[in-house]
Amino acid sequence: MLMLNHKNKKYKDYDWHWFIINGYKYDSKSFYIKAVTYSEFEWIDFAEFWDTGHKRKGGLVLFDFQNS
Repeated sequence: MLMLNHKNKKYKDYDWHWFIINGYKYDSKSFYIKAVTYSEFEWIDFAEFWDTGHKRKGGLVLFDFQNS
């Protein structure tokens, strides 16, 4: 995923940066993604992360191996 900009400063390391979403989990309150960058990962609340405060958020590269 490429994150363009985020108004929440706790995500400053993801501004204009490609990273990998390498997993997900959810509980009764939230949906989390496992974001991998700089050889480390962290679990991020996806709803909060996706709400960048900007109209243009970035981009995702999606692979579909079922039809290969």
